[in-house]
Amino acid sequence: MGVPGDDRGRSARSEVFGECVIEGLSPGLASWLSLIFTGARYLHTLFSLCAVQPWRTVAFVVGVVCMLVMSFQIVAALVRA
Repeated sequence: MGVPGDDRGRSARSEVFGECVIEGLSPGLASWLSLIFTGARYLHTLFSLCAVQPWRTVAFVVGVVCMLVMSFQIVAALVRA
């Protein structure tokens, strides 16, 4: 949890998704990954409120995997350039 109004984490996630578009990566894949990421974050919040384990962890891991896939694609595109 952060301080109210602290958007550092949100801006970092936005930068990763934005960087995918800037680097010219597959827009279809970027769209799917961002949709899956958003759904996983909503589910993580819901599962946290309902105190449902292990589904909360599963939703969190799905979101992290989406971020990692995008990050690796960005690094690969920068290395190729």
